[in-house]
Amino acid sequence: MTIGAVDQSFRGFAGDPQSELEVAYLLGLAQEYLPFPLVVTAINDTFPDCEGLDPTTGRRVTIELEVRSRNFHGHRHPVGGCDYIVCWEDDWKDAPVDVRAKIICLKNLFHRETKLARKFLDIPRPESLRAQLAEIRDANPDAHVAVTHLLEVGLRQMQLRIPGVTLDDTRTKHFSVRYGSGKGVLGVFPAGKLVAGSVDHMVERYGKVVAAPTRKLRDVVERVGVLTTQKQCPAILDALEQVMRAIASTQAGLSVRPRGTRTPTQVA
Repeated sequence: MTIGAVDQSFRGFAGDPQSELEVAYLLGLAQEYLPFPLVVTAINDTFPDCEGLDPTTGRRVTIELEVRSRNFHGHRHPVGGCDYIVCWEDDWKDAPVDVRAKIICLKNLFHRETKLARKFLDIPRPESLRAQLAEIRDANPDAHVAVTHLLEVGLRQMQLRIPGVTLDDTRTKHFSVRYGSGKGVLGVFPAGKLVAGSVDHMVERYGKVVAAPTRKLRDVVERVGVLTTQKQCPAILDALEQVMRAIASTQAGLSVRPRGTRTPTQVA
């Protein structure tokens, strides 16, 4: 990012939060706008990430920091191990009620509070996948629409049915769709190229139950090759969901909504 992208009078965070350390800094900026009084006493490199106390009561407060709320699920943290989950983006709308009550979305705070909004500039990193996707909007509008629909509409609907589905956009080459923090099931390049996980690697990680749906996904990916239209998305999403359901069946204690079930609308 060049200095020209930021006004000389600006003081705060200018960028695209991609790490828990950046979330920790943003928490500091937003501290007086939190729904509870907080004095930070420690930032840890183990769970929970942040410790503090409520100065009005002296009560100990523990916070887990996540770039995206769904990462809490992917990292398999114990729900009872912290008082709050402070994230930059809240993408876990179908989290259990007791978890939803703990989630505080900093992005919402920065957008809602005028004084706080002055301390944040949303500038995608030039090397980030989302910046690459934005750059092809004019050069390849069909691919941009198709990839955006796949990730922002189709995948998010799937996440409501299968909470374990996650999207990793921290890599340098392609978006990686995973189950939790496991192996990549589907790779989506910003320009639309698709890659599917190896059958052997998937079976090694999750067992033979994933073999058939993984082969189907690979067949669909090979047939499509590169996303060029939104009409290609349903076949990809259908095959991907079958793999995710197979993986979910191997994970004890995780719920999955039946296909076709209406998901509740929740307000961020």
